[in-house]
Amino acid sequence: MNLSERIRNIGFWGTDLLMGGAVLKNLKELTSFSSNSSLMRKTSSIRLKELLKHACETTNFYKNYKGKTDLGEFPVIGKNVIRQYYNDFLSNKYEENSLIKVTTSGSYGTPFTFLLSKHKKKRQFSEVVFFNSWVDYKIGMKHVLIGAKDRSRINMLLQNKIFMKPTELDISWLEQQRKTLLEKGVKTIIGYPSVIKALAEFCKSKGDTAANFNITGIIATSEPLYEETREIAEKIFGCAVVGRYASEELGVIAHECIQERNYHLNEASYKIELLAIDEDRPVTRGELGRVVVTDLYSHAMPLIRYDTGDLAVLKENFKCKCGFDSPVFERIEGRNVEIIYNTSGIRISPFAINSTMRDINHVFQFQFIQKNASLYILRLSVLDSYIKGETESIILTRLKNVLGNDAEIILEYTSTIPPLKSGKRPYIISEYKK
Repeated sequence: MNLSERIRNIGFWGTDLLMGGAVLKNLKELTSFSSNSSLMRKTSSIRLKELLKHACETTNFYKNYKGKTDLGEFPVIGKNVIRQYYNDFLSNKYEENSLIKVTTSGSYGTPFTFLLSKHKKKRQFSEVVFFNSWVDYKIGMKHVLIGAKDRSRINMLLQNKIFMKPTELDISWLEQQRKTLLEKGVKTIIGYPSVIKALAEFCKSKGDTAANFNITGIIATSEPLYEETREIAEKIFGCAVVGRYASEELGVIAHECIQERNYHLNEASYKIELLAIDEDRPVTRGELGRVVVTDLYSHAMPLIRYDTGDLAVLKENFKCKCGFDSPVFERIEGRNVEIIYNTSGIRISPFAINSTMRDINHVFQFQFIQKNASLYILRLSVLDSYIKGETESIILTRLKNVLGNDAEIILEYTSTIPPLKSGKRPYIISEYKK
């Protein structure tokens, strides 16, 4: 760290100490749990019982479950249930005006507001600091945040942050951000993998190599991290790229390690279940299931067995070489609405579509949409060097092999793929409800 970064680092931890040291206390706990899984699980078990008791005694929604201690006896809930009984989820131990409002992106529906206690918010921040260290990032270091929500100049100055808002992901914007990465001494990038991939593709087209950058780590968030994104970003920027599975209302649910690229579950803060897609039963390891989370720190608005809308698979009997002792996700497939079907009505993993684009050159962004049972649209943002006729034939042949020969596939070209309200640009969108 240079002098400027050290000053910011010392300033942050000094301020935290003056305010009670909550961030540091949580960080120390997370660090100690990473090397003592038995203590972590024992502590989490106690906190789960405390949360269930608290929810039953202080909220109208859970009052009828008073006395129950088995998590399986509590209902699985989603945003639709919380929206319907919103006030009943609020704990009477908190004044609403003292709570922190967190609005989810609304990427796959209308935006939704959750209420967090100050303690929960600091716990979230501690989780971010802990997992950021997996790519050697420390508070105060020069870093880029790619996101949709504007940040204040003071916030960016104090945290040594450069904010990239990809409203228009066109050539002009990409050139501006490339210049920032080359000239500003950026060490870490955190943000949407779709944008990271577009930046890497653009820098590659300009002849840039890892020697041109000073980046030491990249964390991909909010969208699925596909292997070709990781490969090109690692090659061009010369550093490790890992994925973070998190949400605004919860925090960091799982995080990839550098050693084996496994998504380690954050059991210190959450009880994480995988339930069958069509019923509330636990799936076996290796079986695709819904990610259902109980937030051990959600005391202001208890989230017990909260269905995130995401799907994942747990690895079987796996011990990671990184030394972090926790279950790991074999893969995370994203939200239910991202699941698509071929023309025979068989569910297709989004990764199958992504694989068809794996080695297609001169495309810096794509978006695949299923409109109905047999109609699909592929939107492409391409470089000037893209060869249209020849490449289109390859793409269509590959997609029909996945979707069916009777698939109607429309290719659309655009200078930029517009983001959702959240700022995300998902690779896969399903508008078809089977």
